[in-house]
Amino acid sequence: MSSTAITPASKILLAFAAVAISFAAADTYVVVLALPDMMSTVGLDLDELQRAAPIVSGFLLGYVGVLPLIGRISDLRGRIPVLLGSLIVFAVGSLVTAAAYNLETIVAGRLIQGIGGGGLIPPTLALVADLWPPHKRGLPLGIVGAVQESAASSDRSTALLSWPSATGG
Repeated sequence: MSSTAITPASKILLAFAAVAISFAAADTYVVVLALPDMMSTVGLDLDELQRAAPIVSGFLLGYVGVLPLIGRISDLRGRIPVLLGSLIVFAVGSLVTAAAYNLETIVAGRLIQGIGGGGLIPPTLALVADLWPPHKRGLPLGIVGAVQESAASSDRSTALLSWPSATGG
């Protein structure tokens, strides 16, 4: 971008991307609250927690695995299509997870969610670099980081507040 004027469209794109990132960031931690219900859905008791570990690690594997690839894909295909595609993949993973009836289906859904969630970060940061001049990138990058951390922190706070009641304390 050669001029220093920030268009309203740039701000709308940033808001869209920030909201999408908040979904993925929240989903990284919401499994802490939902894990007992997810386990009971597939017939696992709480004393079989080790068998439920792939529910958590499936998401993280997809999330981390796609990060190095998606930046290059967004260079080739464009930031907006990759953001939208990643959001669709995330939504499909959410649907698969919600409709799951066994452990394998939940893990597959979480893996798909992780791929979609991880696909949101690199194109969002690249979009900021595309739309804002270097001397004005601090605020939009700060917004993206704050949204990501506040979504993750709100879920951690909820988990901490819910923990005593979940354990009967």
